[in-house]
Amino acid sequence: MDLYELFKRLECFAIELAVPQMSDQDIGRLEDILIEAGAALRRGDANTYAVRDREFYGNIAKHSGNSALIDTLARITLQIQLCGTITSVSSELAERAAHEYDDITQAFKARDALRAALLICGRISHAQEEVLARFSDEAPSR
Repeated sequence: MDLYELFKRLECFAIELAVPQMSDQDIGRLEDILIEAGAALRRGDANTYAVRDREFYGNIAKHSGNSALIDTLARITLQIQLCGTITSVSSELAERAAHEYDDITQAFKARDALRAALLICGRISHAQEEVLARFSDEAPSR
């Protein structure tokens, strides 16, 4: 839980720094990554989804221009992804992600860093809930 909370805070900071620096082409690349991630979810391709998800967050961090933040987020993203491998790809997750991706893309295009950060924070919270629920489902009874 602590890892996800830290990730949300740092990702919001990265978005605040990145959005003003991003060109239309940069935002277009983020949109392409989200489209590819959504398509992978719809096909049930968890591996491609994970790669695109990591690429999405890595691009945001890179555009922040803050090397300490980039390095820290890379480590946290890897740890988050290791936790995330225990979740399965559901049709509900794919449907929700499609709507979230649209909204996130629109926030970036509008250069609305606050809205983008809130949407991404919500997206991370959904993943956090799924992972934590899965951990509690698999925890041995005492």
